[in-house]
Amino acid sequence: MTKKSVLTGVRIVEFSAIGPVPWAAMVLADMGADVVRIVKEGIKHDTAMLRGRRVLQVDLKTECGVNDAKQVIQRADILLEG
Repeated sequence: MTKKSVLTGVRIVEFSAIGPVPWAAMVLADMGADVVRIVKEGIKHDTAMLRGRRVLQVDLKTECGVNDAKQVIQRADILLEG
């Protein structure tokens, strides 16, 4: 029998930031949340802090990038932004 995590089924979108946001998203992912991190296209990111999360690279200065981000956000339960 598999153990169900506390936040299984909760969808979270995290905008790339510094400070407490990446740490909070990592902890929420550890608790079972489905976390998607939105980062600027072409920016390198620290993979150690990304455990349990997926990364979506978008260019928010283009209409296509904004639309991609909006589609992900519309399906989310929580939005984290620094």
